[in-house]
Amino acid sequence: MATDLLPRYEQLHPPPAALIPSYLDLFAPVLPEPDSDSDVVIARQPWGANLVNYASNSLSPSQTAAVYRAIATNQTVRTLLLTGNGSGVTDNSLPVLVRSLSINTTLTSLYLGSCSLTSTGGRMLGMILRSNHTLKKLVVSDNSLLPEGFAAFAHGLKGVPPPGQQQPATQTQQQQQEPEHVSSSLTYLDMSSNMATDDGTIVISSLLSSHYFPALEELLLNTNAITDVGGLMLVRAVESHPALRKLFLQENQMGVKSLKAFNAAVKGNGRLEVVDMVLNKRVEKAGAGVRHVDRRVKWKYGHGQRPHDGLRDFFLKWGPNTF
Repeated sequence: MATDLLPRYEQLHPPPAALIPSYLDLFAPVLPEPDSDSDVVIARQPWGANLVNYASNSLSPSQTAAVYRAIATNQTVRTLLLTGNGSGVTDNSLPVLVRSLSINTTLTSLYLGSCSLTSTGGRMLGMILRSNHTLKKLVVSDNSLLPEGFAAFAHGLKGVPPPGQQQPATQTQQQQQEPEHVSSSLTYLDMSSNMATDDGTIVISSLLSSHYFPALEELLLNTNAITDVGGLMLVRAVESHPALRKLFLQENQMGVKSLKAFNAAVKGNGRLEVVDMVLNKRVEKAGAGVRHVDRRVKWKYGHGQRPHDGLRDFFLKWGPNTF
């Protein structure tokens, strides 16, 4: 089962050693402070509206931290776009956002795509989802989480310290110290283009199977070097998930085994609407030999592909009113 693989994966790929429970304090000396331009940056957007859009604004770390601080007590903004701010949205500034979103109760959509988040930031993304229960959409595509970042993401969400940082404890003490199982409120998660590979996919499959995302309806893992090993793990998780409707796996390295497994999964599951496997070259090569592929499994353009899916996916990734 996928849930059995996460402990084994964490032993092989422990999160960075600095990511202990007090990691926010560790970042305190390097957290960016407001500069003279911070007030100007805040005044640039309508913070009394539903949408604040800083996409591709070339924000500095201190300006990004000012935006993070502003969202903490804001009660009107529902969508925050920070896509394409590689200089400002980094691991070093993210602890400010962790603190702010533990306070904020109104933000529902957060776009952090095409930034500079690495495996160190993965744990803090998990911490955000553990402490915030109003966020519905999270986009962190086109970063550099890597498999280690996916494992750190799971640690943050589960609220446990990394392997090697825990003190030896008796079985009774371990039971007493077991972190509370907290379910994320997300309905949409985009972790595309983060080089997850099969290792990272195992982590996500385990979180799905363990009900850490019970409300998740759409999951995007495009362009992550996922092979049939990761694909088959996802199939198991998807089959038992209570809410997932759409799964996007474009531009990976899956083959006919994954195609057949997903085809069987959608036929036995009326809830699934889309499993998009377009641009998996091995799938396209072998797909013609698989008979009776369900229209909900898109394995090549023209097979269940709606005319404007590409344009729709572009705006889902970059957010509304980006340009």
